[in-house]
Amino acid sequence: MFLIGYQFKVLSPIFTIHWGLQARRTRPLWREKQNEKNRKHFETFKRELYARYRRDPLHLLRRVQQAKKT
Repeated sequence: MFLIGYQFKVLSPIFTIHWGLQARRTRPLWREKQNEKNRKHFETFKRELYARYRRDPLHLLRRVQQAKKT
């Protein structure tokens, strides 16, 4: 929705805080595997959005390319 011009506003800090967040080393192994799988899905999703809208205002695709170079 952001890519097609919608603006978002956070109305309450309740949406920005999650007390259940864990440090990476304290997570169960299954959770880290799930996170890795989700990161791969997100990479595909970003490319699909760019292909559809030809916009990358947050430079998400550029960040991936830079990370691969280092």
